[in-house]
Amino acid sequence: MVGVLLCDLIEVRMLSEQSQIATIQELSSSYLRKWPALIPGKIAPDVKVLVIALMEVAGLLQQFRNAPPPVQVCLSVSLLYYLT
Repeated sequence: MVGVLLCDLIEVRMLSEQSQIATIQELSSSYLRKWPALIPGKIAPDVKVLVIALMEVAGLLQQFRNAPPPVQVCLSVSLLYYLT
């Protein structure tokens, strides 16, 4: 239910392009870059939180035909780490 509300109502209908970019940047810095915890003493977000953050970023990226440069920069490090 929350996913439908976030994806359909807020992401698609209410957020401008600049707001979508800011949301992707915030999700990337708050969740994607913190997993896994590489620094001793830091706690990584739960795997379920990571999956939800990735799904929301994917939903936001689908709104763009091409990812704008700020989005490419903020996601490149995080997503490349997950691919390796």
